[in-house]
Amino acid sequence: MTTHLHPARSAVTAQGAALRRDAAALYDAMTELLRFYQFRDRDRMGYHGLTITQCYVLDLLIRRGVLTLNELAAGMHLDKSTLSRVVDGLERKRAVRRTVNRTDRRSTHIQATASGKRRYARVQADLVTENGNVLAEFSTSARRQLIDMISALTRAARTRRLSEVGE
Repeated sequence: MTTHLHPARSAVTAQGAALRRDAAALYDAMTELLRFYQFRDRDRMGYHGLTITQCYVLDLLIRRGVLTLNELAAGMHLDKSTLSRVVDGLERKRAVRRTVNRTDRRSTHIQATASGKRRYARVQADLVTENGNVLAEFSTSARRQLIDMISALTRAARTRRLSEVGE
């Protein structure tokens, strides 16, 4: 007895299989890319006395301005106790400053210092230069497409994560 799938079901099954193949291929590509960048960044950031996590915290503070620990933890997707230790390290390096939150004295405001901004700018300049060297092999239109697609992928992943955690 031969079983025939309905044409619409067959198309859905084929789309599901294609989606799984693409998801697996994306996993492979992102794993390789992120592994390369993670270790490259770890080594590079160590030259300026900052960890990868400290650089991400500085980046967020520089982009968003003064934040509370709760706001910073949400932006970093880390729990407050882990982030508090990261901020402690940055404070010891005089890269961030904590001040009393005048509207809620139970919390503090955290901001990047001038020294922290300069230190992060050196890390960023090194990495932008290296990215330029990598991108030089691509045409202008290919570079724009690559940047647009990575940005779209990031937005989609963030939206998906936020919907999963109910933020």
